[in-house]
Amino acid sequence: APEVDPSSPYTRLGDGTHSNYVVDGRAHYVVRNATAWQFLYKWVTGDTVYPAPVVDFAGGDVAAAAIYQFNSGGYDVEFSHVTVNLPNSTQANIRENHPAPGSNVISMITYPYALASFASDPSQEVRFTRSILVDGETNEMMLKMLMIGTDRKFEEMAFEEIGRRVQYQ
Repeated sequence: APEVDPSSPYTRLGDGTHSNYVVDGRAHYVVRNATAWQFLYKWVTGDTVYPAPVVDFAGGDVAAAAIYQFNSGGYDVEFSHVTVNLPNSTQANIRENHPAPGSNVISMITYPYALASFASDPSQEVRFTRSILVDGETNEMMLKMLMIGTDRKFEEMAFEEIGRRVQYQ
């Protein structure tokens, strides 16, 4: 079930350490309608039994996903905060939680993901930043990187998936 934090302008819609959608690096997406959200949810979670959590797109909400690849276990990602300043662009920070250096972690590639919804002006981009928290250390390193960029549209996701399927045939 969606987790609502009353002090935050976003709703957590799910997370995990093994995304069904496999990426080579970091990926983040924004969808702005129910059809795209159902596709994204099933694509990321691999859940074909249950429908995606309900998101009210009539209110200008968006659903976003962050999927990262790490070469070992012990990592996860989450939306740490979202700043909604309508009608300006929404700022969404994705926090990477890393294990401490030298930690004993499982040796396998993982694809942690986080899903959230938040209000946004459909005519504005969602700008993503990221921060890194190492083993709960209180000194969080904020990386306001333009490289992480802005939202990717649903059409880009669909074309990417079609390209992968054609490649494997």
